[in-house]
Amino acid sequence: MRKWRKMTWAIFVWTGLIVAWMIGGASAVSNEADKCATDPSVTSGILSKQDCIDATTAGGGIGIALIGFIGFVGFVALAIVWFMTKPKEKIIVVVQSNEEVDAV
Repeated sequence: MRKWRKMTWAIFVWTGLIVAWMIGGASAVSNEADKCATDPSVTSGILSKQDCIDATTAGGGIGIALIGFIGFVGFVALAIVWFMTKPKEKIIVVVQSNEEVDAV
């Protein structure tokens, strides 16, 4: 296996955490939408059940978009560090001279 730099692993871990957070957020939104039937606003007639589901879904979408934005900003920051810390190839310069050097 090829040896990867530490920043490569940091980018993979960051991306994995953001994806897990987004999946968890989407799961939480779908669970909350199921609770709209017993929501006090719905039972008192202020909102319809569909309005409650729509509001929950819209709020969840905004939340997931914000998580995606945070993930993108973090990815860009990590990518900049990744490019700046790129190891440089060693350059070996060999100089041959036919001239003799006089010692002073």
